[in-house]
Amino acid sequence: MKTPSNEELFQFFRNIKNNPKAIIGIAVCLFFLDAVFLLRGQLSQIGRSIVEARKLKTEYQTASTDIKFAPTYEKRLEDLSVEQAVLESQIPSEGSMPALLEAISKFADVSSVKILRISPVSDPQALLKALTVKGKNGEERIFRQKISLTARSGFHQLGRFVALLENAPQFFDIRSVEIRTDEQDFVRQIITMIVEVVVRKG
Repeated sequence: MKTPSNEELFQFFRNIKNNPKAIIGIAVCLFFLDAVFLLRGQLSQIGRSIVEARKLKTEYQTASTDIKFAPTYEKRLEDLSVEQAVLESQIPSEGSMPALLEAISKFADVSSVKILRISPVSDPQALLKALTVKGKNGEERIFRQKISLTARSGFHQLGRFVALLENAPQFFDIRSVEIRTDEQDFVRQIITMIVEVVVRKG
């Protein structure tokens, strides 16, 4: 590209001087550039205001929806409170362990399973993993208490016994089962089980 000489530049500006349209065009360009530099701060502020307005509009729409569904939320909260009370009633205290052992024994009797030995298992790690929740009496710790039991049973009777445990009002969970043949009665088996039940500390 050829670089214009000084004489050519002077001639160009002389021609512009005699051309009103070119002068108006240059003036408009200069005004536009000046306006951009002067108004740049104000334009950015307007942009931020638009973004903020959109955010407020979204929050308003969300709040309007929440207000519209407030009765539904209140009903759901009531249902959850009732459900929480029912679940809390299904979690016995640690002191009711004899009653829990008796419940397991009754399930065994109904299923024709003969319990040979049953006892709680001390597990310090269970307390370390305890879950702290807010109950009616303040904060409570909920943990899993292990129960070891040995029983004599047939397979069908064992199936009924396990079904009763899993459908009990309390939260029983069978963690391990070991089955071996009973040397005195080959029709039956000796079952060793570890059952966990959810209890409240205190």
